Amino acid sequence: MRQAGPLVLFGLLLSCGGGNAPRARDWSDESLLDRAIDFCLKNAACTEDRTPIAECVETTVDLQALPSSLPTRRDLEELVELRACYNRATTCQEVLDCAGVPTDDEEPRDCDPATFGASCATRMGVSLLRHCVNGAVIETDCTKLGLTCAFDSEGKNSCVAETCNPGTYDMNCDEESGNLNMCGSIDGGGGNMVYQYACGAIGMGCAVDLGTEDPGDEQAICTGREELCDPAATAAGCEGLTLTACIANFDGSGNMARWDCAAGAIHRLCFIDPASGGGSCAVTTDECDPALDQGSCDGTSLFVCVDGTMQTIDCREHGIATCKPGTPALCAESREDEPEEE
Repeated sequence: MRQAGPLVLFGLLLSCGGGNAPRARDWSDESLLDRAIDFCLKNAACTEDRTPIAECVETTVDLQALPSSLPTRRDLEELVELRACYNRATTCQEVLDCAGVPTDDEEPRDCDPATFGASCATRMGVSLLRHCVNGAVIETDCTKLGLTCAFDSEGKNSCVAETCNPGTYDMNCDEESGNLNMCGSIDGGGGNMVYQYACGAIGMGCAVDLGTEDPGDEQAICTGREELCDPAATAAGCEGLTLTACIANFDGSGNMARWDCAAGAIHRLCFIDPASGGGSCAVTTDECDPALDQGSCDGTSLFVCVDGTMQTIDCREHGIATCKPGTPALCAESREDEPEEE
């Protein structure tokens, strides 16, 4: 049986509630870091999620950071769409709409069926298909139909019951995109669907070894896409801000892979640990420690450490009324229940 379970890489805890403060700026055309901070500030101010800003930026928003687990294509689609929606939001209600809590009088957005790409989202335990119908963007609740939103047999997002049989489906690699296709159980329901794990999203290729006919004998890996190398003799290295590594193939050979540490929302440096020889994208500065510095307030300004660098954020520029002290300190609609200063 060739089966792979679903992966949740980008988690976001959202809940109903929040104010209705107007936002002063449109952040959709700002830098990736500014957009990431805006996303995380609004998430904290308009929901009950108290994730520190630094943690939110690094683990939820920064797609270019090397992930500890491999993202699926749907993970990436949902995150990109959600981040863009938050950046456009002008009120907390609009933020909640992005999170799947729509208002009764919400007007559908116009779209072109020929160019609009359908997408899936799982919100509040509901599997939603966002697609273009009769020139308007609508969300269809696949769950009410006894279905789930997933890729159909043509690789398009739709409401489906099942798209593969784990007993007969062979995992495979799309060499052009770098996607690994595997048959796995539908999260929270019966049936199975094809999950596309996005090696290409982190600059890598993919490979599959189906092995023998014995269940569980198959293997799938992300591979390097560049020049040949010897994994046993090639250590991780740095080419300026680019991290390099020789990634082993099934036959023992290798291909180089490269990651631009400075390409994400957080500008990082390439670092080689002298003790272990392992490579990573490390913090640019150490003027502060986000694990220890949970932020502070001065009026409407939030001072917070994001990956080693202190950021000064005017909450009002993000449409949020003030800065609320606490652990962590966050932008908020009011300073009610403010902790007493020691």
